[in-house]
Amino acid sequence: MKKFLKILMFALAGAALAACSGDDEKKNTKLLTFHVANDRTLSSGLTRNVTMPFSGFTVLMNEDQFMYTGDIKKIDLAQVTLIDGPITGFLFTCNDRGKRRLMQSTAANMGGYIVVMYGGEPIALRKIDSVISDGALFAHIEIPKDRDVAKFYEELSKSVDTVEEIKKEKNEGSTLSW
Repeated sequence: MKKFLKILMFALAGAALAACSGDDEKKNTKLLTFHVANDRTLSSGLTRNVTMPFSGFTVLMNEDQFMYTGDIKKIDLAQVTLIDGPITGFLFTCNDRGKRRLMQSTAANMGGYIVVMYGGEPIALRKIDSVISDGALFAHIEIPKDRDVAKFYEELSKSVDTVEEIKKEKNEGSTLSW
């Protein structure tokens, strides 16, 4: 009986620690944020210069995001072939709310850029050359060369899944939604 109680105590302690680490993981999840930027020196509102880590291209980015991780349904690694050759990037597929936000932002900022940030660091860039109404945003990867793209992709996908899980938990306990 005494041995059974010890095993039970260890099992309960392990379960409690696992629950805590899961909550910590959710709290420490980095967010994707999507910002409008331009390459002009005109500043309007809260802006800052952002230099892309791979190309070194600098843009003047609006600090206010128009979309975040919760507006993304899924992320895929994708490759687009242009005249100059293939370009690898992320294909962000938006949920309904994200589709509306993406369409509004691209329509209002033609000629500008979309900067994708992850945990406050720039990771992708897209020139706004058309209104994106289907909710599919392809953005060129802008991460340092020493970073493993496949592992980074997995981290981004996990972030989207974690935020979706948090949204579901919040909606189950509340009548409000994100």
